[in-house]
Amino acid sequence: MINEKIVLASQSPRRKELMSLIASDVIIRPADCDETLPDGISPREAVEYLSKIKNDASRVVSQNDEIVISADTVVAVDDIILGKPVDKEDARRMLGLLSGRVHQVFTGVALALGD
Repeated sequence: MINEKIVLASQSPRRKELMSLIASDVIIRPADCDETLPDGISPREAVEYLSKIKNDASRVVSQNDEIVISADTVVAVDDIILGKPVDKEDARRMLGLLSGRVHQVFTGVALALGD
């Protein structure tokens, strides 16, 4: 187990569960930032970009002795990023795109010592 203060800049229950495997007292502090992606960004660049802006936003309110960890995951088909569905119909559309096709899942992680 790690003894430093660990801040997870995420609301994801799965990420919290994973962090609990290495740290007993994880501070959950979801990042407050605009997650709009720049036009033309690739899925690989998107997760790097999103995990970094989440980390930067969370570090603004962090203390010097905190390690801030942030992450983001995207699913892509034919290099097209499938975001979060806006409603049930959009979710059905996305599942139709994924059904029987090869798709990719990308995850980016950023880690920094607080300011």
